[in-house]
Amino acid sequence: MVSGVDWFELHGTVAYGETTAQLPQLLSAFKKGETMVTLDDGSYGLIPEEWLRRFANVAAMGDVEGDHLEFK
Repeated sequence: MVSGVDWFELHGTVAYGETTAQLPQLLSAFKKGETMVTLDDGSYGLIPEEWLRRFANVAAMGDVEGDHLEFK
């Protein structure tokens, strides 16, 4: 079966204690090399350096599209 679609979407959140961070906010922070991300409750969460090292390449491949990430 051929769909003609040449991309996929990724939706999700990352838990920060009692609150969460949305993947688009994390991707944006990764791309900018930031060490903090705005959480859903308006507070800030520290992005571990290990995450920056491990996921920077993945972040560079995706684009923020509303409430999800899109990879072509």
